[in-house]
Amino acid sequence: MVSIIFLLILILFGCTNATTNQNEELTEDEKELVDISNEKSMYKDVFSLADKLRPNKVISANVKTYDIKPFEKFVPENSKILQITETEFGGIKGITIDYLFEDRRKVIVEYFEDGKVRKATRTENILENFSNEEFTKKTLN
Repeated sequence: MVSIIFLLILILFGCTNATTNQNEELTEDEKELVDISNEKSMYKDVFSLADKLRPNKVISANVKTYDIKPFEKFVPENSKILQITETEFGGIKGITIDYLFEDRRKVIVEYFEDGKVRKATRTENILENFSNEEFTKKTLN
């Protein structure tokens, strides 16, 4: 399930020529860009809100989208939400908030029912943080 969502992230970022540098450490500035402190504290509220809302589109039995307006409180100021998606694969529900920060940097945050959070953004590289357990840098070729 996580690998399917990750594949969707890569597609959304439009990166066809990326290599993973798992041995390359993220700099402190890069870690700040994918810091998930706020997101970890909000994951229950994200799921609670989604449970109260009706999807605006059901793409399949496992994929739904929601109106973006109610979720605006979960993104930083100066952000524009592009899409809210709920997925369920392998019995694990996830909610993805895809937004543009300050009209220049795309950010995708995935909240999982078990409390894990993945955050990815694109600078000159694609940076990811999976629940502060796994940091990844993908270099664009």
